[in-house]
Amino acid sequence: MNLQSNVVVPTEAEYCVIYSFLTFFYYYSLCMSSYIFVKLKSLTP
Repeated sequence: MNLQSNVVVPTEAEYCVIYSFLTFFYYYSLCMSSYIFVKLKSLTP
């Protein structure tokens, strides 16, 4: 019973870390793309 819980917990933690990292990267790229778009729009008359 203890062995199973030890096996299950790291996989859930890794899944949580990967999911949070992907979400962070997605929002970061979204922010950067919108920021670059605004910068280019302000540069062009």
